[in-house]
Amino acid sequence: MKIAIPDQPSPLDRRGYPGWLLASQLRASSPGPGPRLLPATRAGIVSWAKRFLGLRYLWGGLSRWGYDCSGLTWADYRAHGITIPRDSEAQFGAGRPVTLARAKPGDLIFYEGVPPGHVAMIVGRGLMIESPNSANAVRIVPIRAGYVGVRRFL
Repeated sequence: MKIAIPDQPSPLDRRGYPGWLLASQLRASSPGPGPRLLPATRAGIVSWAKRFLGLRYLWGGLSRWGYDCSGLTWADYRAHGITIPRDSEAQFGAGRPVTLARAKPGDLIFYEGVPPGHVAMIVGRGLMIESPNSANAVRIVPIRAGYVGVRRFL
């Protein structure tokens, strides 16, 4: 069964992020009280991302089992009540452009061409946090050369 996830905006489907699910996996339920949102501050967004340092990379991951690069940024902003697109390419297109010189903690920095294939979050003091690839876990590293843009959502 084809589905769309409404709280994961995507240019692939106006209703939300598209995917497939076995009909047998669906269950009838009533909506709960909703997620408990954290205050949307730059310090809070960066602090939340740091909770996952050492967590392994998982392509398509959106949980404590693992995050991919855009999953980490999407889940972080979502926990703070800010909806951003799910994938790095769409995040790049949706955010407000800023220069690296004006970037602040919590802004997103993009790599690997246009459209970008990788996103990280600026921590400050020349550092960023990222979930880079299956050979590395979530980590804080110096901002690398070769970025294609910085975007702001807060």
